[in-house]
Amino acid sequence: MGDKQTSQSQHNGTASQHQGDAFRKMIDDQLGRVASFWTELEKLETKGLEQARAAIDESARLAKEGMVYAAGLAAEWRRMLMDASKQGAERFASNAASFTAGATAATGAANVTGTPGARA
Repeated sequence: MGDKQTSQSQHNGTASQHQGDAFRKMIDDQLGRVASFWTELEKLETKGLEQARAAIDESARLAKEGMVYAAGLAAEWRRMLMDASKQGAERFASNAASFTAGATAATGAANVTGTPGARA
């Protein structure tokens, strides 16, 4: 009877050991999957940060280009307005000179005839 109990207890011990080993293997497998998950997540985070940095750099580049373009447009508008102002001033001066010459001629003619504003 002693041998039977010893044999059964050894069998139970071996079964428990197999169950413990199987459980340990499940835990190790699960820990491996969790570690793999975190490794993959780290890769994705790194990739996401790289993409975010690239987007920020591109946005900054576009903003700088936009400012340069706006400054160029402003300079062109100033040049065009100055040209238009000069042309307007020249035309005004030319018309004023013509008007003044015509008025002087009319006044001179009036003085010749003796009637103010009269034309010869």
